[in-house]
Amino acid sequence: MSSEPLMPSEPPPFCELDGYVFGFAHPGSQLKDHIYERSRRLFAAGDAQRDALRSTEAVLARQAKIRADLLDSLGGLPTSASPLNPRVTGVVQGAGFTVEKIIFESRPSHYVTANLYLPDGLTAPTAAVLFLCGHHIPAKQQPEYQGVCQTLVAAGLVVLALDPVGQGERLSYYDPATQRTTVPAGTRDHDTAGAQCRFLGDSIARYFLHDAMRGIDYLMTRAEVDPRRIGVTGNSGGGTQTSLVMMADPRIAAAAPGTFVMTRDSYQRTGQPQDAEQIWPGFTRGGYDHEDILLAMAPKPVCVLAVTADFFPIEGTRRTVDRARRVWSLFDHADRLELVEDQATHAYTPVLAAAAARFFARHLLGREADRGMFSATPFPMEKLQCTASGQVRAEFSDAQFVFDANHARWQAAERSRAALPAAERKKRALDWLRAEVFRDRETVDLNPRVIERERPAVGCAADIAFWWPQPHLANLGMLFRARTASAAAPVTVAVWDDGTAALSRHAVWLQR
Repeated sequence: MSSEPLMPSEPPPFCELDGYVFGFAHPGSQLKDHIYERSRRLFAAGDAQRDALRSTEAVLARQAKIRADLLDSLGGLPTSASPLNPRVTGVVQGAGFTVEKIIFESRPSHYVTANLYLPDGLTAPTAAVLFLCGHHIPAKQQPEYQGVCQTLVAAGLVVLALDPVGQGERLSYYDPATQRTTVPAGTRDHDTAGAQCRFLGDSIARYFLHDAMRGIDYLMTRAEVDPRRIGVTGNSGGGTQTSLVMMADPRIAAAAPGTFVMTRDSYQRTGQPQDAEQIWPGFTRGGYDHEDILLAMAPKPVCVLAVTADFFPIEGTRRTVDRARRVWSLFDHADRLELVEDQATHAYTPVLAAAAARFFARHLLGREADRGMFSATPFPMEKLQCTASGQVRAEFSDAQFVFDANHARWQAAERSRAALPAAERKKRALDWLRAEVFRDRETVDLNPRVIERERPAVGCAADIAFWWPQPHLANLGMLFRARTASAAAPVTVAVWDDGTAALSRHAVWLQR
């Protein structure tokens, strides 16, 4: 073995510049700060719009605008012209109620699995509540949600609990051959299909909302239900869906959104993300906030359900409800807006379930519910399955999901583009891109600074500069040129992952 010392390898070209420290304007949080600052200006503008509502006529006009703008932001709704084709696949007997296991089609071949809770002894049409599930994977079969539904049915209400897309018996990416999912259920399922929707200019929320509205359609076909007395409730992701229904469907007579209503500002400050169906493009830009979710229902009864130790900030919940109260006062119905809090973490707790039962009994049944009557004994989850296999995709060979709808719409868009001349396709693409890139941009002088000139690099010289493409949003660049280059030399703009921190990885290209 040689005893000669190993010679250190030469550092790769440009590695010194890879680690260049930009000391003039810290870029780390600038983009976030820029977006947050713009958002907060829009939040304030939205507050001013709502503060200007001084009459019932003004409120009704805003309600119509909320609904129109929401549906436009989601990409509109799928058609509801197709038949529901409902079927009852089984019945389970509970203590004082029965549960029918229902499958209907919200759209052709889009099968929705649901449980319909019916109080014993019904002799006339009565009030019903649509229960929309949060992000628990078992959805309608989750013991927590069973407990809420049993509490509501014990108060004398018909209850329809739906499985959302990607949960319960509706896993979008379930493979019957392996009995596994290629994309995990729940929020991962939603985000995967939701990303596809974004490329089509839609939000996956349009499908969640449409399924819920078709659930209302189904309730209205039942002889046990009075169509004028239908309410809606759900918490977490179900609170999201409840909020969508409150804004979009005027057939709802009362609503109890749970553990979701807050303020967009308070949630933004937590730094948390939102799931795909909770992203409503243009909602902030339009001056809307969660206060508008409530205003969309005025003067109908609304009971906001909240827990004090939630990741949805309770401070935002209280502010939204407090600000909205005066709108109900304009209609002389201040008593129809409530806030119920439980000292708990994120859940549809038994305390909230009992409060919802009392609320719906008072406003939909016209009576006070017995405060001591509520108890729940969940069934084994498999007992409430609507399909024999436990999954729609395994049960129906023609079953379709959001992915299938996205794929069909993409193919239609491709056919439309293919029918255009190439020059027209290019023009439309560039027009669209230009509009998107410059939408809502604030005009500002670049004020470029060359902070280092002719810094030596490998076989060339580098000028280092920064400028301001938008207020308080700096950009850094390095201009490389051969030392013999003339002032009129052509320029190539290089954009790659990691930017000026990745120079050494592109050394050969740069030198060439």
